Amino acid sequence: MEVRLGFIRKVYSLLALGLLITFAVVCIPMFSSSVRTFLDNNIWIFITALVIAFVIEIAVFCCLGVSRKVPVNYGLMFGFIFCESIVVAYCCGAYNREIVFMAAGMTAGLVTILTVYAMTTKKDFTLCMSTIWIFGGLLLMWGIMAILFRSQIMYTIYCAAGVCIFSIYLMIDTQLIMGNKRYKLSEDDYVIGVLILYIDIIMIFLYLLQLLGKR
Repeated sequence: MEVRLGFIRKVYSLLALGLLITFAVVCIPMFSSSVRTFLDNNIWIFITALVIAFVIEIAVFCCLGVSRKVPVNYGLMFGFIFCESIVVAYCCGAYNREIVFMAAGMTAGLVTILTVYAMTTKKDFTLCMSTIWIFGGLLLMWGIMAILFRSQIMYTIYCAAGVCIFSIYLMIDTQLIMGNKRYKLSEDDYVIGVLILYIDIIMIFLYLLQLLGKR
């Protein structure tokens, strides 16, 4: 139990640090017009950050030897968070500052409620992992159709469904970290624990941002 509690504290401490880094990176172009203009004129930074984040994500989730090797795992984790922060900063640049902070506040409230519920409920959400992956695939196909048909209604439904699905992902991943259900993460997989929670939170934020904001 002591080992598990130490694992949980490490995951949430690193997660909090990662979210603070993202918040700081996003705020720079939000409050600096010169930085925002520079980013708008250098789209290659966005593409490079997106590719690097994807490569790191594959390396961490597919190679346990890499994700458990100190300090390589820390370097990959913070590298992913920094690259993802740049991607999020670009996405936030398309919306008003007030909308961005509103979406961030709603995300914080929703994540807190879902985390507390996942920690206290007797329902085992880890048993739903295979089912929710199917819904994730359907969400992807729906998003592609919304883009092809240029339907605002379909796109709104897509964003709302994205919030719901990643909320379920968040509860599943929270229980995987808590370790009191059928499936759980190993105590050596704290970097994976940080990244799955981080991705869930960021995706909830981005979908809420698209629901609230107008380009």
